[in-house]
Amino acid sequence: MKILYILQQSIYGNDGKWKSVDSNINMMVGLFEALRQTSRWKDLQINVVIGKLSDFSNISSFDELFKDYCVKFIECNFPVNAFTNRQHFDVYFWKPLIENNYDIIISNITEQSRNIKTLIETLKTKTKLVTQCFWIDCPTIGEAKVPESYSYDWRQIDGYECSDLCVFTCESTKKAFNENARNK
Repeated sequence: MKILYILQQSIYGNDGKWKSVDSNINMMVGLFEALRQTSRWKDLQINVVIGKLSDFSNISSFDELFKDYCVKFIECNFPVNAFTNRQHFDVYFWKPLIENNYDIIISNITEQSRNIKTLIETLKTKTKLVTQCFWIDCPTIGEAKVPESYSYDWRQIDGYECSDLCVFTCESTKKAFNENARNK
């Protein structure tokens, strides 16, 4: 099974570089460690879209994050900024990847899921899109992540709406998301 895992990085330092001590990276590693314990692991081919290695301040190899023959890291020129990174979508980077006809794409960048889904549909692949978000913006219930003038909640609602499967970290996060969406 071919999986494309789109990582949302969010931790960077004053030096303008990504840091690997990131909850999204930790969640990915935890998922891969759990999958590695299954009998199907050897049948997986996982490509991880991540920022450029040269944009990290504290690692010199992606093997420091996760090393296994089933996992390959694909560098993307993501802006080193957790906020603008969620808006950045280079169709010329993504189209050739999606043409690889993955079985599943797991998007951690909820705000970009509609763009990914558009390429899946226009390229007529049979890829299933799974969207997960570990940073839900819920301003209507007092849990805003950014100023309401540029709230992410509409894009997160949209990203979940277009996906084949939506994943939440826990029941309380799902409840907050649903309540905020109903209010909108």
